[in-house]
Amino acid sequence: MLVFNLYRSIPITETIVLDVDKGYGLNQVIDTLNKKELITRPLILKAYVRIFKSRANIKAGEYLVSKNENIFQLIRKISEGSVYYRQIRLKEGSTFNEIVTLFTNNQFIRKDNNTDNLENIKSILDLDVPSLEGQFHPDTYNYIKGTLTLIF
Repeated sequence: MLVFNLYRSIPITETIVLDVDKGYGLNQVIDTLNKKELITRPLILKAYVRIFKSRANIKAGEYLVSKNENIFQLIRKISEGSVYYRQIRLKEGSTFNEIVTLFTNNQFIRKDNNTDNLENIKSILDLDVPSLEGQFHPDTYNYIKGTLTLIF
């Protein structure tokens, strides 16, 4: 009877993002799920996963947890590294400075301090142009938390 509780949907009302830090093992993930009240019986889950899914390799990253998922689907997602992709949108007609601001203000993108001027940026991007205006295609781009970007 207790094991069947693990197959019920996770008790949330809306989709949430779960952050699994680098170096986390199965125990830390289960403890995090317990602290967030996504599971009620962590010891049973630890024992069950150890017995039946002993090769669960935990991958760091952000994971979407939906109200229709059960805990085993979530553990599988974390083991496979099916991370959540965030989106950033470059609008048509955006100036280079607007793009710089968009990336600089994004808390989920890591900044690279090795690009301190426009000439370095042009060199890194292998662009032989007088200006960077118009060089970036307007579109929606997917990225994962911690993706490295240039600091302008």
